[in-house]
Amino acid sequence: MCGACVTSHGSRGVIALIADDLTGASDAGVQFARRGVRTRVLFDLHDPAAVRDVEAVAIDTDSRAVSAGDAYRRVHEVASALRRAAPRHVYKKIDSTLRGNLGAEIDAVMDAFGSRLAIVAPAFPALGRTTRGGVHYLRGAPVHQTEVGRDLRGPVADARIAQVLAGQSRRPMGLVPLATVADGVPAIRRSVEAHRAHGTALLVCDAETDAHLLAIAASLADQRDVLWVGSAGLAEPVAEALGLPRRRPTPPETNQTPGGPVVLVAGSVSATTRQQVAAVAARPGVQSVTVDPVALVGGPAACAAEQARCEAALAAALAAGDDGLLVVDARPERVERAAQRGAARGLSRSQMAAGIADVLGRLGAAAAQRQPLAGLVLTGGDTARAVCRHLGVSGLDLVADVEPGVPLGRLIGPTMAPLAVTKAGAFGSDQALVRARDQLKGAPPP
Repeated sequence: MCGACVTSHGSRGVIALIADDLTGASDAGVQFARRGVRTRVLFDLHDPAAVRDVEAVAIDTDSRAVSAGDAYRRVHEVASALRRAAPRHVYKKIDSTLRGNLGAEIDAVMDAFGSRLAIVAPAFPALGRTTRGGVHYLRGAPVHQTEVGRDLRGPVADARIAQVLAGQSRRPMGLVPLATVADGVPAIRRSVEAHRAHGTALLVCDAETDAHLLAIAASLADQRDVLWVGSAGLAEPVAEALGLPRRRPTPPETNQTPGGPVVLVAGSVSATTRQQVAAVAARPGVQSVTVDPVALVGGPAACAAEQARCEAALAAALAAGDDGLLVVDARPERVERAAQRGAARGLSRSQMAAGIADVLGRLGAAAAQRQPLAGLVLTGGDTARAVCRHLGVSGLDLVADVEPGVPLGRLIGPTMAPLAVTKAGAFGSDQALVRARDQLKGAPPP
C-alpha cells in the first residue's frame, strides 16, 4: 500500500476519503458522485495519473481484518501521501456497525494530517444505524447484540463507541449528546468549543436522523483542521455542508453489453444478504451456483474439486444466456461446520473467511473474463476486492447509487471496463440485488 508516487496531480481534489474496505470506500464515495462530483475509488496510490482531474478520491486500505498495528501503518502511509496531494477536506470512512480498527486508523490519519479534532458520527439512519448516549444501534439493538457481534473476521464486542475507540486510540474523547445535536448548529458549536477547551480530540456525536447529521456537518463546515469520521451516512451531509457542486453526473464509457448476462457474487453470510439472494434467485433467467464452504476448507483436493464444479456450473448458466448467481452456502449450520473443519486444519475463522472470499474472487473473475457482460454485482467487501484483484482492476469510477448504500461504478482495468455494483453484506433492502441486476440489464424496476 504505497503512496509515494502521488504528486501535485492530486492537488485539484476537493476531498480525500480513506476507507478500510472496498464496499465502504464505494458507498461513502458515491455520496459525492451522485452530486456530479468526479469520484474515483482506488486500491493504492502508485499511479499519479489515477487522481488527475478527480475531485474526490477514496482509497481502500484493505485494513479491516488486519492487526491494529498493521492497520495504523497502512492508513498512515496512505494518509501521508494524500497530505502531499493537499486535498481541501479529509474523510475517514468507518464501518457503520463499528467493525475494524477504528481507533488505530483515526489516530493514523490525525497523525499524518496534524488534525486536532475528529468528529466521529457513524450513524446511517436510512439503514437503521443510529447513536444515542454514545451507544451505537442497528435497527434498535446495540450493535454487539446483533449478527455483527458474530462477524467471522471482526466481531464487535461493545456498542459503546468511546469504549471501542479507547481500545486503540491514545487521544482524549468526549460526547455531543442527542439533546445538544437536536438543538441545532449553535448548540453543537458551543459543545464542540467547550470540548476543545478541555483538550478533547475525538468527539463522538449522537444522531438518529439525517437532519441530525446535517446539523453536525453544518456546525463545523468552516473548520479546516477537523477530520470527518463516519459511515456513508455522514458523507452526504458533509458534501452538502461543504457546499460541493451539484451537477448532472457524466455516464462513463464502458464495454458493457446491454442486455447481456449479469454475474452476481455474494460472499457475505449476513442475514440481510441471504434475504437479498433469495429474492434475486427467484427471478426468471437467474441460475444459482452455491459454493460449499465446508469443501473449500476441506483440504487442497476438496477445494479444487469444489472450484471446478462451481466454475463449470457458472459457465453453463452464462452459455445458456442466463445470469449467474454465485453464492456461498450461508446457512448458519453450514458456516459453523466449515469453521469447525477449518479449525481442525489450524485455520482461524478470519483465515477461513479470507480463503473463501479468494475462491469466490477467482470464480467471479473467470466468469467475467469468459464473455461480455452487462455487469457485475459484488456483495461483501472482501469478496468484491477479491474479484477485482483477480480481474486486475485498480479501482472504479463511481456513477450513482441503486439505492441508499448500494453504489454503481465502472471498473478500471487493463483490458476491460464493465459496470459493477458493490454492496456491503448487511446493506440494502430485500430487493437490493434484484434492483442492481435489473439496472445493469436496463430493465424497469420490479
